[in-house]
Amino acid sequence: KTALAKLILHIADGSEPDVARMRPYQLADAWGVPRRQVLGSFLRAVHGGLLRLSWDLLCPSCEAPTSVQSLKDIPKDGHCAACDIDFAASFEQNIEATFSPEPAVRAAERLVFCHGSPQSTKSWLAQFMVPAHSAHELTIALGAGRYRLQVAGLVGSTLIDVDAGDSGGGTTSLLVVIGSVNGAPKLQESAPNVKPGTIKITVDNKLDVPKRIQLVHRAFASKAATAADVTATGIYKELFGGEALSPDQHIAIGQRSVLFTDLCGSTAMYERLGDAAAYGLVRAHFKLLTAAIEKHGGRVVKTVGDAVMASFDLPEQGAAAGLDCITSLRALTTNDGAPSGMRLKVGVHTGACLAIEANGGVDYFGRTVNIAARVESVAAPDELVLSWSMVALPTVQALLDQWRGKGAVAVVDRRLVKGIAAEVEVTRITMPPKASP
Repeated sequence: KTALAKLILHIADGSEPDVARMRPYQLADAWGVPRRQVLGSFLRAVHGGLLRLSWDLLCPSCEAPTSVQSLKDIPKDGHCAACDIDFAASFEQNIEATFSPEPAVRAAERLVFCHGSPQSTKSWLAQFMVPAHSAHELTIALGAGRYRLQVAGLVGSTLIDVDAGDSGGGTTSLLVVIGSVNGAPKLQESAPNVKPGTIKITVDNKLDVPKRIQLVHRAFASKAATAADVTATGIYKELFGGEALSPDQHIAIGQRSVLFTDLCGSTAMYERLGDAAAYGLVRAHFKLLTAAIEKHGGRVVKTVGDAVMASFDLPEQGAAAGLDCITSLRALTTNDGAPSGMRLKVGVHTGACLAIEANGGVDYFGRTVNIAARVESVAAPDELVLSWSMVALPTVQALLDQWRGKGAVAVVDRRLVKGIAAEVEVTRITMPPKASP
């Protein structure tokens, strides 16, 4: 059955709590249907009047949602009275797209009798008090994943990564300190990776007041259609391009790998083929690049002239898409089968971005975006350039090794780029015409 058929059956037969707050990725996994396909069906159902889209700002501890109907209404910061914590809104981490039937289709209220109940807070694993100037030990079995240790009344948290693949350095015990910085209470922000199994966590409270500690399993991201994911899809932009953030609102989006392309040879092609034929090839080039970007899990953010800007969750996705864009364009020919003569320059950089409203949609801004554009500017035709932040990552290094095995040439270079005073290190990659990434 198609995703839409499954959705209609779910609306008709699902229980009221399950229907009142539908999570497309969670349902996609349960149905065995690709997530993007299900998300597309949900968005089309909203446009067709079957569903209503809400944006949920979730407490990072109990995941209690504060729901709004428009991105413009999302607050910059949230506060959870139940957990007594303040937190920042993040497109990537705690803003989720959820859906419910239009009331004319089926009445379904989002009712929660007690959000602190075990049914509503399945991610809570432990909660305990630590007296002033005392320490408390918690011994607990943890599987692979990300966990969050937080303190009621304090901003921030300690992230704990349990890595099943850690064969050498993972620990089985942690010390987390609640101290003060410049007189303000402060929680230690990071902890070393730990091994799966029984783990001892010691919380040392150096403050003059007792503190309530919570240990939470951060399962949110694995099932959530985050605002970062949804607003960057082509179908969202097509159907809801005017639904964006308020003009004065900046929402942190976290780490992103940003790709820029620039088309070379289009001017000569216009002269050779004429405006109509050349314009058709330029449009075909956009389709090829969009397909390559989406194939590797990316999203086209915007096009400017002949250039494309795209974003990726993972750096290796951006690198793979960049080389795929170059090789895909090589295959583009004119109507008589001759090469188009167009070549591509591509640059990719990874770092933290901001999401804001621009031109009726959500765009990404910040130093990471600026540097990605500068990295592309030093590329030659048919060349992918990766920044130092990309090449420093093991996953990207593994990809480079794989490409070298297929004949790619990777050369380390140092260049001055606009906006950075000193020379920076970039890696230039070219793939022989007959090879494939």
